[in-house]
Amino acid sequence: MSDHLLLIDASGLAYRALYTGPKFERPSDGAAIGGVLAFIKIVWKLLGAARSDMPTHACAVFDLPGPTFRHKLFPDYKGNRGPRPTKLRGEFSLMMEAIRAFGFHHAGMSGYEADDIIATLAHVADRDGARVTIVSSDKDMMQLVRKGCVEIVDPRRKARITEDDVLKKFGVLPEYVADVQALAGDPVDNIPGIPGLGLTGAGRIIGQHGCHVEGLITWAKTATGNDAALIRKHVDAIELCAGLTRLKTDVPVFTGWDQLTVTPTRIEEIEALLTRLECPMKLDALFKINFETAREVSADVDPLEWWKEEIDFPGQKIPLEPQCGFYERRYVKDGPWVPARIFAVPVRDPVQASLGKMTMRCEVGGEPKDAVQEWDALCSHPISQGRYNDMMAKVHRQGRRGFHKPVDLLSAPAPTNPRPKQRKAKR
Repeated sequence: MSDHLLLIDASGLAYRALYTGPKFERPSDGAAIGGVLAFIKIVWKLLGAARSDMPTHACAVFDLPGPTFRHKLFPDYKGNRGPRPTKLRGEFSLMMEAIRAFGFHHAGMSGYEADDIIATLAHVADRDGARVTIVSSDKDMMQLVRKGCVEIVDPRRKARITEDDVLKKFGVLPEYVADVQALAGDPVDNIPGIPGLGLTGAGRIIGQHGCHVEGLITWAKTATGNDAALIRKHVDAIELCAGLTRLKTDVPVFTGWDQLTVTPTRIEEIEALLTRLECPMKLDALFKINFETAREVSADVDPLEWWKEEIDFPGQKIPLEPQCGFYERRYVKDGPWVPARIFAVPVRDPVQASLGKMTMRCEVGGEPKDAVQEWDALCSHPISQGRYNDMMAKVHRQGRRGFHKPVDLLSAPAPTNPRPKQRKAKR
């Protein structure tokens, strides 16, 4: 059997567990343990699913505290994010301990992001003829996809990411994803890119020329036309952004395959960890599975089975791209529901002439948002138009900025007139 490397974006799963896990506290000192318990449960389900496509090697990769080489290139990198939650810092070591008990290895290196370590391990595995499965919801991982060699399993969208998915999202093959991101920028990571150029325009430029940004810059030096002029105007920004979006494949973290070999799950260590956490639930109740028979799993188990209980509508395939509709979301666990809508508006040129194309817009609580970035949070919570209008009416009554009147058509653009001022009564 050929080698199969399973790489887990552990930091991504950790954040997910932190915000979706139960609000359990350790009775002795009140320390939050819900995130650790949720993380353990997610990894246990992942291990059960992996047995139908058993990896020979596995590694869970964590982001370590502190700046990375990208912050040296661009001090404002991820400057739009707050500090890591304090309670997560204390739980990381416990999560790493659980990873070891499950028979996986873990890695992390100061100065680099988990994405770079995953990219390095995937590159080495691919070079040595091993197959790679990456478990992550991070779109930056899409630049690593290689048909038949490296695939991504997205736990948030409940789907496997293929080259066709990458081509649909970025307009280019995986090897050029970082170049498209360098031109378009990334508001999530505070990467500027070329002002006003989105993913569609960046994908068109890279796709037409079929080269990385270095070749694009060389071409633009002597070429004519709007694209060439745009590239020449923003050469410095493009070179900087390419250094931020391109994942490293030479992080000095790999010393040999032996250090990543999967070992048997040590149930007694998990039990000892749960005892230290003063877990309020018994082991079998927490995992809802018999540990004695867990090691014997049928080979025809659906690899995606571990996600199905998280889908509100069993059997429904959630689209990868944002869809027009009315939705609701929460910004914090158990917080208030916020109304949202995704609608289409015509794409216009600088003189406001329609180009015959449509683009997706998104509003959450009446505030403009990025439809792509919000889709993961909205897709599982569709609501009726009536509920949306009622919720927006409540927003209006509370006097929040950005209220828009009820709409009849999803394609109707948002009104731009501000809320009228109250007239003073005549004396």
